[in-house]
Amino acid sequence: MYNAVHADNIANCAEVCDIYADIGSCDFYTYDTNGAIDENCKIYAFDETIPEFQAKCITIALPVGNSCVFYDDTCEVSDDCPACVACGTGTCGGYMESECELQGGTVETHPGVPFGTCQKLCKVDGASYLKWNRETQDCICLNEDKRLCKMQIVKQGTDVADCKA
Repeated sequence: MYNAVHADNIANCAEVCDIYADIGSCDFYTYDTNGAIDENCKIYAFDETIPEFQAKCITIALPVGNSCVFYDDTCEVSDDCPACVACGTGTCGGYMESECELQGGTVETHPGVPFGTCQKLCKVDGASYLKWNRETQDCICLNEDKRLCKMQIVKQGTDVADCKA
C-alpha cells in the first residue's frame, strides 16, 4: 500500500516520507522525475520491502567491476567471488535508480545466461556496464555507464545527496 503526493523535488519527497515515518507509515519512497505525473512521490509502508519492490524489476543494470554483486544485505566471498558488494548495505544501500535509459554503446551481447555469468562475461569483454533481463536472461555489455533515469527508490532515512552518481 502506498500514498501518493506531489513533490517539487526528491528532497521534498524525503521530507514527506519522514513525516509519514513518524507515524509508522513510510519505509521507503519513490520519486518520479517524469513531468507528466502529478503525484510523483509515492510513500510505501509495511506491505512491501525494498528487496520485494526491486524483485519486480525485469532489467538489472550496473557497473562491471572486480566484485560480485548481491541484491541482499549480506554477501559471501568465495573462490569465484574474491570480493563482493551487498547492495543492501553502506551509505547508499537504501538508494537505487529505476526506469533508466542506458546510453552506452554495446560491446557484446550474450543471450540466455545467468546473472553471475553475465557479470563475468562483461568483465572479460572489457565492458564498463551491463544490462541483464531477468525473464530472458539476455546480457548486454556496454562501453559506458551513461544513463537517464526517471525514478529513484529510496529507503527512509537515506541521504540521497551522497548517492546520486
